[in-house]
Amino acid sequence: MNIISQLLKNIDKCKLCNQLDSLVISEDSGTRRGLFVNLVLQCIYCGQATSEMSSDMTNEFDDINIRLAYGMRCIGKGNSEAMTFCGIMNLPPPPAKFERYNDILLRRLIKVSSESIRNAVEYTVKNNKNNRANLEISVPSEK
Repeated sequence: MNIISQLLKNIDKCKLCNQLDSLVISEDSGTRRGLFVNLVLQCIYCGQATSEMSSDMTNEFDDINIRLAYGMRCIGKGNSEAMTFCGIMNLPPPPAKFERYNDILLRRLIKVSSESIRNAVEYTVKNNKNNRANLEISVPSEK
């Protein structure tokens, strides 16, 4: 965070008071959820502040924590390994409700795989001249 603040102070000026060497960036620690936080850019002279989230949101969930959970799942690891990884990389700890992000991934996986299976069935039926007579296909139901 200090490196980014130094960079901003050297290259930008406040839009309200036009002072150079005036901007600092900090985090609103009350908004932290795992790797997700609200970042505040503030002028040290006039106090003008603007904020931005450190991650995009998808369906009210922050992408950065979903990506962390996905990355851990891809290498066969879970919450305790995510905690170790974040510690080694000098990152904040993963979200307290880490398993919730695995549930999000599971729901999306079920939806995507069901759509993929349906598309494969439609393709097969189409290539069979729309004849379903000799096709034995079952598709798992969505819940």
